[in-house]
Amino acid sequence: MPEQPTHTFFNSRCAEYKTPFGAVPAGQTVTWRLTVPERLGYVDPHLVLTKDREDPVHYRMDFDGQTPGVNHFVFQLAPTTSGLYFYHFDLYTDFRKIYRTANGEGELTWVNGLDWQLTVYEPDFKTPDWIKDGTMYQIFPDRFYEGVPNKPLPFADRIYRPDKTGEPYFWPNEQSDGYLNMDYYGGDFAGIQQKLPYLEELGVTCIYLNPIFEAHANHRYNTADYLKADPLLGTNEEFSALCAAAEKAGYWTLQSTVLQDNTASRALHAKCGFRLVGRRERIARDCHGHWLDTYLMERRAAADEPEGFKKL
Repeated sequence: MPEQPTHTFFNSRCAEYKTPFGAVPAGQTVTWRLTVPERLGYVDPHLVLTKDREDPVHYRMDFDGQTPGVNHFVFQLAPTTSGLYFYHFDLYTDFRKIYRTANGEGELTWVNGLDWQLTVYEPDFKTPDWIKDGTMYQIFPDRFYEGVPNKPLPFADRIYRPDKTGEPYFWPNEQSDGYLNMDYYGGDFAGIQQKLPYLEELGVTCIYLNPIFEAHANHRYNTADYLKADPLLGTNEEFSALCAAAEKAGYWTLQSTVLQDNTASRALHAKCGFRLVGRRERIARDCHGHWLDTYLMERRAAADEPEGFKKL
């Protein structure tokens, strides 16, 4: 059982225990500090650091002095390669470990728990300037705006909500816990296109769309066909028309990320004029827990960025 939270062993969000805060470039020294009450007796704490898809490495921490009733330990390491790292602490002498709680603090426990995460990025990585001062607007297509009303529903189990109000419908399933993703408000490509002036008035410089592919739920994350837009949103041609209208309104580039193994989606993007411009390592996990890379794909209105244009 976890020890009662009467002592702070470690807190990843506090500079007293870990510096620097957050992600670090490869080659940057990271310092971990651990405090252990004397009442626990002799301990030999180790930092257990695991790079994604590799075996854990145990680093013995150095004794760093005492304050009344508390022993202090420290360890420093400069990760040399980018990627995701996970860590916890092992006291070794009595088989207890220190794992992460929801607020970033450590708890002493006899059983396995949650690791902390350390993100190490390439030293030459640079956040694009346009996103630092930009305003991003994320659109959940079905709930945004209905440009073409009273569209026929392509599947019998879809429910159209003409009033756009009220609680989502609850349909029991075999597990008796129900699901709430079969009612549709009718948002579509035409609605987004009609609202481009509204987005411009808000000062939006980047538009981010949730999934638009044909799927069997209103969130459209359970894609059925990566080569076809969902018919309630419109056709592939209507999506191209939206892109053209956005370009005319001043949104000069459309960006999308695609998982590395999703060849169908990459093919659809290429068909719509997107090109591969980058790759981000280990961004999402598959259903087996394996990390996947994502491809950054981009569609530009022109070879060069026109002055005053915005991102889409």
